[in-house]
Amino acid sequence: TDLKIPLDAALEGSSREGETLGVVLLTDGQHNWGAAPAARATELGKRGVPVYAVALGSSVPPTDLAVASVKGTSTVFKDTDAFVEARLLVNNLPPGKLKVTVRWPERPDEKSPDPLVETVDHDGSTQTYTVRFQARMSRPGTEVLTVTAEIEDPSVKDRFPENNSREMVVNVAPDKAKVLVIDGEPRWEYHYLA
Repeated sequence: TDLKIPLDAALEGSSREGETLGVVLLTDGQHNWGAAPAARATELGKRGVPVYAVALGSSVPPTDLAVASVKGTSTVFKDTDAFVEARLLVNNLPPGKLKVTVRWPERPDEKSPDPLVETVDHDGSTQTYTVRFQARMSRPGTEVLTVTAEIEDPSVKDRFPENNSREMVVNVAPDKAKVLVIDGEPRWEYHYLA
């Protein structure tokens, strides 16, 4: 939400004499994009244009568990690991366990790998969690991995269940990586890299 946008529009209108009598700003008070709008409100005040802010909404955020983002390795070789990192946003949930799952797409011709599951111990505060996975990619081609987050307590209802999953595309090359390691002598670093 950028509260500067309506204030800028009012400033443009107030530059012409008599057109803007005041600004009524309907807001939840959550300015969260860019610089603070106070400078624009001050400028309107200097021009004699009052700003009336009308607060809307609840002071308590809705109960929500969301998979805010998923990122990771976009291209891997067959039979190697793709790294998947999911960021969860948790709002107004009581303490408890959250289950995060990575699933492969179903294919009619072969069995999909077993899902990867991690559990997060949520402490009851509004915060973000980062959950990391290593997904072994054994089928060549394009794989669409789905990351899903669930509240394990069935008595807690998620207000927006549609934001509980996100997809990530991984391209799996059928080749194997070939690496040439050259060193003047077989040191520990050489053995480690090999």
